[in-house]
Amino acid sequence: MILAFESSCDDLGIALLSEEGVVLQNLLARQIEKHIPYGGIIPEVASREHLINLPTLFKAVVDSKKLSTIDTIAATRAPGLVGSLLVGFCFAKALAFGANKRFIAVDHLEGHIFSPFLKPYPEKPDHIPDKFVALVVSGGHTALFTINNLSIKLISTTRDDAFGEVFDKIGKKIGLAYPQGPKVDYLANLGQEKIRFTIPYMEGELDFSFSGLKSAAIRAIDKTKFIPEQRVENPQEGKFPQEILDILASFRAAAVEQILSRLERLKRSTGINYLAVSGGAAANALLRKRLTEWAVSNGIELNLVNLEYAADNAAIIGFAALLKLKGKEKSSDISAEVSSISEYVKKWKR
Repeated sequence: MILAFESSCDDLGIALLSEEGVVLQNLLARQIEKHIPYGGIIPEVASREHLINLPTLFKAVVDSKKLSTIDTIAATRAPGLVGSLLVGFCFAKALAFGANKRFIAVDHLEGHIFSPFLKPYPEKPDHIPDKFVALVVSGGHTALFTINNLSIKLISTTRDDAFGEVFDKIGKKIGLAYPQGPKVDYLANLGQEKIRFTIPYMEGELDFSFSGLKSAAIRAIDKTKFIPEQRVENPQEGKFPQEILDILASFRAAAVEQILSRLERLKRSTGINYLAVSGGAAANALLRKRLTEWAVSNGIELNLVNLEYAADNAAIIGFAALLKLKGKEKSSDISAEVSSISEYVKKWKR
């Protein structure tokens, strides 16, 4: 079995997977309430909360009997908040060293890339095709990858803000409490797409860029003279003018359209037969709808991540570690260290 740790940001996860990839346990300690007063994640608060929550969560997943049956311990090494990464990573590595277990360091993006193939307990994972395209959309990442026999190659990423990040920032602008992204998605359903925001073309490029869209949406909000009276934690109870709801609907449509435009460009240049979509922002309602429609119209097999594994969690890290063991990587990564930048991004920028 594989015991996995995930602590790259504000969520702390510990999971236990069988050698077949069945998720036996997948617990998560969230700390949303700690960050609500600040409107976003405070790195120091996140790492301190991990230190508080880790012993309790660990005991809930593992006892001495289970530890003896565990062969491998895995943890996220990059990318993320260094303070948060260090808590889970160092605990996992020390545990592996002390218990004489193999240790596997996992890039967080690897976890997301293969997460669409995970199934809820007690199902085994889906078969992973030899070749496919992966789209990762989250609060910190918007990127396209090609996967060939489990070998990962980054082909494009965002030049500035990530898809989920701009949703959070627009939500904060209108007074929504953290996490703002899902709340913006909900409110956008109540508006109409009346504004045509420009989608950056960047001829010949597959990269994404959302900062211009964010700025345009903020300017549109400013023109309405809308000023939130108080922080809104429940979007169903918030009172927003229709013009604000229309801006949110138009903003969401433009953000989703940019992703579809890059996928269309990739399809025309190299072709796409199978597309796997993952990340916390892959829960966005319009994105899931438009991706499904686009895949059907183009005869592309689409695998949307199960919402249980969309946001950060340890099960996806354990699954990525299992795939490493089934591939060429058999040795322990006990000398590995954490990094704020993904190894794939480092290679791509070279």
